[in-house]
Amino acid sequence: MATTLVSQYDTIEFSSNFDKLIIAVDEDVVEVALVCDHADILRVTLPASNGEVTLYDLSGLLEDYMRGEELHDMTFSCLVDGVTLFQQRIIYNEDDVEMSASDFIDRCFLTDLPIRTVASDDFCPLFFSFNAQPPSNYTVYAHCLVDGSIIVKTASASWANGMIDASPSAISALFDGDYVRAYSVMLGNRFATFYVDQEERPLKFYYQNNYGVLTSISFQGVHSQKVERGRSLSVCHGQTYEYDLSLDQIYSVQSSALDPLTSKLFLGLVRSHVVFLKSSDALLQVLLSDVSFELSDAFDALSSGKFSYRFTRCIPRGIEHSTLQRIHSEPYNPIYN
Repeated sequence: MATTLVSQYDTIEFSSNFDKLIIAVDEDVVEVALVCDHADILRVTLPASNGEVTLYDLSGLLEDYMRGEELHDMTFSCLVDGVTLFQQRIIYNEDDVEMSASDFIDRCFLTDLPIRTVASDDFCPLFFSFNAQPPSNYTVYAHCLVDGSIIVKTASASWANGMIDASPSAISALFDGDYVRAYSVMLGNRFATFYVDQEERPLKFYYQNNYGVLTSISFQGVHSQKVERGRSLSVCHGQTYEYDLSLDQIYSVQSSALDPLTSKLFLGLVRSHVVFLKSSDALLQVLLSDVSFELSDAFDALSSGKFSYRFTRCIPRGIEHSTLQRIHSEPYNPIYN
């Protein structure tokens, strides 16, 4: 059997670009499989049409698989009737990017925004992928406040597991605990710049960004919680009964005015498939709903947003309620006349 790949893709592609696959075959029916690390992403038997089989809408399929496996960079094999036709490296990305995937990972960190504002206690991971092995050390250029004066300092440190801890606390430790007002992190051609907000940002969320990695956002605002009580009613012999009682704890967030940089991160937060809330030292997954966001691109008009969220696993605490009589709890005894 002869099979030929008709679709042409680069060796490294963004998931958003890998949407359709056309394979020329000389059989009437073939089995096509996409396999990553011996796990099937897709396995399907298709009839040929005019000597070709076509797979559509692969972008969403690949992105769903990568999210489920917590991958932002993967290589899969395409098998036709059990024989490997080609291998493809995929970089997770949900939006259009002006440069190729290969150029992007050599020049950029996997971040939606290379320039941003952070709070002094934020955790700011910087993830990256690469073609050739990048330098073993990254460089930090920081504006440090020393004796009331701003001094520019330089330091370097090693990265591990494709990630740099660019948190203000980690950067400050590189400069013997000096207070850092702003800093830039460079690794090869990649760079990211952070401005440290002197005001507290109590609302802290983490979300999976457009490149499938964790990104943090913090902002000021109002945080409230409420309990929704659900129930069903039934009338039997002129008496109303309440049953199927449920309690649902919901939280609401109303942001204060957001600067242009934070507003872009806020937009990424409410669009993300996976969102976590930082609670004490733990990250708890939440589901967002009822999103309202007023976005402004002008620097003299700030943005704001609000949303509700609930924990994916939530048991309301501190709520006392009596156990109601269940109208269907008694055995049913049919009466025949």
